[in-house]
Amino acid sequence: MMNMMNISEGEAAKVFHIFEKVDNDHSGTIDIVEFLQFFELEGSGGGFARRCFDAMDFDKDDDGEGALDYGEFFVSLYNYCTLTHETLVRFTFDMIDADRSGAIDHKELYNLISVMHLPNEVDKVFTRVMKVLDADESGQISFKEFKEANSRVQSIMMPAFALQRSLRSRCMGARFWRKATKRRIKVFGANADDLVDKYLELMGKGRDPVDEAEDSEDEEEEEEEEGEHNDAGPDDV
Repeated sequence: MMNMMNISEGEAAKVFHIFEKVDNDHSGTIDIVEFLQFFELEGSGGGFARRCFDAMDFDKDDDGEGALDYGEFFVSLYNYCTLTHETLVRFTFDMIDADRSGAIDHKELYNLISVMHLPNEVDKVFTRVMKVLDADESGQISFKEFKEANSRVQSIMMPAFALQRSLRSRCMGARFWRKATKRRIKVFGANADDLVDKYLELMGKGRDPVDEAEDSEDEEEEEEEEGEHNDAGPDDV
């Protein structure tokens, strides 16, 4: 993967050194507390950062949930820090679209807003954001709608750009990442797919299901079981 991204051994060594600094307890993995503390993300942007951290933890079979090993940290850091404005908008859309349906529904948007705002603000913010993003009032936000309206919904996109700035400044510096972004575009194209997916493809793995999607499936199964129970006759109970 490093050869594909034209990353030198020296650059990889520097990233590993940063990984060791973030891993404050020297456990060999980075947890969410270490991540937020090192990158100074415990304030208003912490909710969005937590969602991104969960997305970075893409190989849960190897290190367990809630922790990044060096491979996950390296690939996710490079992926996020080399996103252009356009591809960061796409990344944010895909992160909100937890079930990967290609559209953001009410629940997915509400869940994101819930971790980014105080409880007494959530409903008001959700209503305003949904009105802006769901232009055709279908109840589903397409990527086209999201892309065209994202500049008018700063509460959604600003944390994404703030996180990228923080990661870049604390890891290698903005100048390095500007050059790395140009290299990524040269190798993969301006609208390259997620590098995490490319990494997993090289490793012969697939991306783990999103927790939110799993929760949704569990709820559907419970509802089906409840319906079957209610429909059961005396001989069935």
